[in-house]
Amino acid sequence: MTLPHRFSRTEYRLLLACLRPPVTRDPRTIAELAASPDLDRVQVCRWAVLHGAAGFVDRALSECGGDVPDDLKHEIARRAGAARMRALFQVSVLAEVADGLEAAGVRALSIKGPALSARLHGDPAIRPSNDLDFLVDTDGASNARGVLSRLGFVPAPSNARAFAATRNPVPLEYLRRGVKLELHERMLPHLGAGERTFDTLWRHRVAARAGNLDVATTGTDDTALHLALHGFRHGFSCLKWLADLGVLLTLRNGPDWTAVRAAARALGREKALVHAYRVSAEVLGVELPTDLESADAARGRPGRSHLRAMERSWFPDGNPSRTTRAADRLRFRIPGLGPVEALREMWSMLFRPSVEDWAVFPFLSPDLPLVFSIVRPLRLAVMAGRSLVGDLSPRQGATEIRA
Repeated sequence: MTLPHRFSRTEYRLLLACLRPPVTRDPRTIAELAASPDLDRVQVCRWAVLHGAAGFVDRALSECGGDVPDDLKHEIARRAGAARMRALFQVSVLAEVADGLEAAGVRALSIKGPALSARLHGDPAIRPSNDLDFLVDTDGASNARGVLSRLGFVPAPSNARAFAATRNPVPLEYLRRGVKLELHERMLPHLGAGERTFDTLWRHRVAARAGNLDVATTGTDDTALHLALHGFRHGFSCLKWLADLGVLLTLRNGPDWTAVRAAARALGREKALVHAYRVSAEVLGVELPTDLESADAARGRPGRSHLRAMERSWFPDGNPSRTTRAADRLRFRIPGLGPVEALREMWSMLFRPSVEDWAVFPFLSPDLPLVFSIVRPLRLAVMAGRSLVGDLSPRQGATEIRA
């Protein structure tokens, strides 16, 4: 994979090396990078926390024994410990909620979060999450809300009107003692028709250990589909999402990739699925299964502007604006979209109010026309022009590496 020169920086290579799945992780390479004199250890710690990867980096450095500088090892361990304490609290809440829903006869599946961390990485607290997500049967949604109320959860007030204004099918958010929980009635609500029913997901469920309780979660094939399309939708702005896909690609009894690809095709997202796993395989040095290869593999490889978008998203210098992040995510996603989908995405980005827009401008009426702002389209047009000029200009110092 041809990456821009900045991707050859030692900090980037160390983080990506630590995020590789166990079968491809090389302790010798990690130790050499960690002991490199040009390593900016402050930036490594900052980006590890930003991407929810402090636990992965801490585990990888521990595997290297005494070959890693003590100051780096201790600082990473400190930050990973802080994230782990919060994750363990989430695990206890997850087990409490799952037990309460089961006692009330509500069919519920834990998606992402500690259950995913336990299944893929062998530790429910190594992969931090911002919230807990439960997928519930539509018939049991009202009972699930009652269970959460009895457990002390209260509806989150901040985004209720914003989500209602955008008229999107969105989860219900609840809060309790700093833990946010979302109740979903659909796993991929933004894709419309073609999604598997809850009964199908429930038949293929598996158990994941959370604390002292086995929690029901989605099957391997459904997890592989959901993680790829969820990460693709958000432009894989968080590296831990790529690490999840890397583990799925190397599981001995992994997904049935033919079935996963067929499910994505039914959703009209086959190209997005292949693009997501291709990026994960190339960045993490994992072999892509033949069932995920496609005839247009060469055309689907990320281009220079896509790689720069990935770079800005993964390793930001400073605090990029929301518009910059949105444009970077779109550029990253272009190889996984067909022409019609790409135009629809750009139209939505330019002219459709987002949840953040309604939250920032609560006085706006939901009945406003789609073209509600001209500042955002102009800024995105300027950014796209700069990206195009950058692609046409000669690029110095491009380096061929396997991150």
